[in-house]
Amino acid sequence: MGFTPTEDSNACQDIDECTFQNICVFGSCQNLPGMFRCLCDDGYELDRSGGNCTDINECADPVNCINGLCVNTPGSYLCNCPTDFELNPTGVGCVDTRVGNCFLEMLTRGDAGTSCSAEIGVGVTRASCCCSLGRAWGNPCELCPPVNSSKPAGWPLTSTVTGLDSY
Repeated sequence: MGFTPTEDSNACQDIDECTFQNICVFGSCQNLPGMFRCLCDDGYELDRSGGNCTDINECADPVNCINGLCVNTPGSYLCNCPTDFELNPTGVGCVDTRVGNCFLEMLTRGDAGTSCSAEIGVGVTRASCCCSLGRAWGNPCELCPPVNSSKPAGWPLTSTVTGLDSY
């Protein structure tokens, strides 16, 4: 690839690699003197050969579908949220939409169960409760994750919390 002799062999002429089949698949080809460049579509990156574009697995990045099930699709991804969660406004994670009561304390009962006490809010989301003064939320009572923690106590569907509903 690159150049080929002219018919009289007195000069070289550029080969337009963009006319070849299977060049810059999932992108656009730009012919340059002696070479070509692939400009990949959104959601694709240049492969090692430099001649084609391959799908980026957005699900490999843990921030793309926090609290949801990430499904990689050609050139994009889907974030499927569990029941009682919805896609956040930025589209990169799921937010708990349940509402319940907010409590200052969670106590251990004699039967090894737990109960919430010192109610400080009614009809609030878990994130609103736990990101303010709340230490427990809901019915049954759920312990809020520790402030600024990466290993939350009882937070559903993930082992790492980052950016959850403004946490």
